[in-house]
Amino acid sequence: MENKLSIEELTKLLYAAKLEEVKSEKFLKVFNRAVEVFEEEDAAVDWIYDHYDPSLYNKTPRQAIIDGNEEEVLRILGRIEYGVYG
Repeated sequence: MENKLSIEELTKLLYAAKLEEVKSEKFLKVFNRAVEVFEEEDAAVDWIYDHYDPSLYNKTPRQAIIDGNEEEVLRILGRIEYGVYG
């Protein structure tokens, strides 16, 4: 399955969802970090959109970013990367 989401496509989706420009930039920052951690775009997109996290009050990372909690999402990615995520 070769349906990888490019940064350009992701940006279009964000604007289509009517996120503010600042939130779009924050989303792209988290997306890029998630790609580094998960080592592939598909896995990063799945985690951002489909992973309900107890540390985020059972919200997805996407929902947390929209709510302005992108720094917490980035901290979670750091814990995942270093294997200290519970």
